Amino acid sequence: MSRTLPPGCRRWLDAIALYVDGDLEADLCRALEAHLQDCPDCRVLVDTMRQTVYLYRAAAREPVALPPDLHRRLFARLPGLGEEGSAAGRADAAPSEAAP
Repeated sequence: MSRTLPPGCRRWLDAIALYVDGDLEADLCRALEAHLQDCPDCRVLVDTMRQTVYLYRAAAREPVALPPDLHRRLFARLPGLGEEGSAAGRADAAPSEAAP
């Protein structure tokens, strides 16, 4: 597949997304499928989108174990938030008067 789709294929991008989701109207679906028979670039795009959706859904079913000290390290790196338990780091804390 080329780095960019040919101009004639760009018009199919929105339709391809709907097609992969199963939400494309029947007439457009038939037209897109006819286009896909003659367009290897768009076929690769459809296959890639399908695989991406599959992998995303598969990953969402399996919880990811995060390191136990992740929150501490994250808040230590975020400027202005300080430690996780400090007032500056809590979402419910009142804004400081010095804040812009």
